[in-house]
Amino acid sequence: MPADQPQLPGQDVQTQETYPTLYLLHGILGSEDDWLNHTNIQDLSIRYGIAVVMPAGENQFYVDQKATHALYGEFIGQELVNFTRKVFPLSPKQSDTMIAGLSMGGYGALRNGLKYQQTFGMIGAFSSALIISDLSQRQNTSPIPFETRKYAEAVFGHDLEAVSKSDKNPIWLADRLSPEKKINSKYL
Repeated sequence: MPADQPQLPGQDVQTQETYPTLYLLHGILGSEDDWLNHTNIQDLSIRYGIAVVMPAGENQFYVDQKATHALYGEFIGQELVNFTRKVFPLSPKQSDTMIAGLSMGGYGALRNGLKYQQTFGMIGAFSSALIISDLSQRQNTSPIPFETRKYAEAVFGHDLEAVSKSDKNPIWLADRLSPEKKINSKYL
């Protein structure tokens, strides 16, 4: 929170009523601490007066897994936003609510920013892991656990063919935006 900055004697008192908010998602094999430990996000939060919320993604791509009731997307797109707005002085405006992420978090930012477009006014996606197109071809032979079919099915569901035409695909979501919100999905 920008308000966490100590007030030094002689400084003007900060009286901002609510803060714009950035929900910042980490990448695979990372944690919610990555942004604090490896970037200057705290300084940027103070400098620009933006609250930053960094939830854990637990290597689950920030999507809903209905079979196990692990609703990461719903948590990011609705519950977390509602909760943080109740607990902290955050702006309720869509235009002041942003979501961004790196790699898996970039995918999560795109997916949840588009799915919950009534919540988020801006989306930032850095080196997004847009892995949807090859999910159904995955086998369990990769030495990298996150590239196996077993992992893909655990995260995206057992019908990997259906993922490309579902709300787990940011391009599919972008193509369904209303005309006034339409973006060119070729940039995804």
